[in-house]
Amino acid sequence: MSNNKQYLSLVEYSQFNTFLEALEMTHWDIYAMLDKALFPKSFNLHEGDGVILTERVYSVFNLLEEQLTEAKLVQFLSVVAQKNAEKILQALPLDDISNVEGVVTCFINETFRSAPDSQFSLIDTLGNNWLVRHTLPHNDNLSIIECYLLKLFQELISATTQVVWQPKRIFLQSPHNQEKTHKRCKKLFNNNGLQLISERGVTGIELPEDTLKTNINVYHPRYAFTQTEADLGKNMRTISAALRYVLPHYLSGGRPSLDFSAEICGLHSRTLKRRLRKEGVTYTALLDEIIISLAKDALLHSDQNITDISISLGYDHPNHFSRMFKRLTGLSPRHYRNSH
Repeated sequence: MSNNKQYLSLVEYSQFNTFLEALEMTHWDIYAMLDKALFPKSFNLHEGDGVILTERVYSVFNLLEEQLTEAKLVQFLSVVAQKNAEKILQALPLDDISNVEGVVTCFINETFRSAPDSQFSLIDTLGNNWLVRHTLPHNDNLSIIECYLLKLFQELISATTQVVWQPKRIFLQSPHNQEKTHKRCKKLFNNNGLQLISERGVTGIELPEDTLKTNINVYHPRYAFTQTEADLGKNMRTISAALRYVLPHYLSGGRPSLDFSAEICGLHSRTLKRRLRKEGVTYTALLDEIIISLAKDALLHSDQNITDISISLGYDHPNHFSRMFKRLTGLSPRHYRNSH
């Protein structure tokens, strides 16, 4: 597992649902797959708000490699990229933008605002412009992640111009499984003449000047990212803040241990402890803070009885929950509810 992360990346449930919609066509037991990928039990395929660690999404990619035939995998990546490109365009503020270059720049800026670790940029190299993503995470199946990103870039340009557009050259980061990745990309783009340049340190597609200057032809409601999405991106800059978003969704399965939380983060438990200590908090204190905050909110703003609240927060016995609550607040749950 990687040990060099200074912060954790999050994905909203609504964004990941595109992957699940496409997976349904494979006739897979999706809930079994999500359990294996360590998704929270509260995750719902078709509704609900929340966030999931990007590491969990990557674990789904790993399972895809194991379970799907190459043809099915290519079909899956194509469908997801097309749908997500459309979602991206619907969320971009394009009122004053007239060409592809403006859309690409807007995509880079807005994505960074909601996801600061995205590392997308437009660079000038090898005599042309390239839309790229810089350092991708170390992952057993970087090939799938790279192929998806490349297809997403292509679909974003095609959806912007309403013309089927194909890149001529592609950058790949992964030095591993090059032959498989090259074959997969050529199938994804249906282009045997596609030139793939490996071990570049970035993943991206070439965007010639005439492509960048092409007028856009997008018809859809235009609106900016919400403030919540922007705040979510800002708060991903620390591991403790990301865990405050993520861990509440795991509490119904019991109080998550340090080892479990490290696993879902893709970190060693010692690394997680060290990162949190640098941020001035221990794992136990952070988890207590999360539970107490949720408990107070439920006590004051819901009609749930104390037993149901304790179960939703991972406590099998209400007495254990009540003792923890009183130890940290000085009041029993019942007295806290009655005194506010």
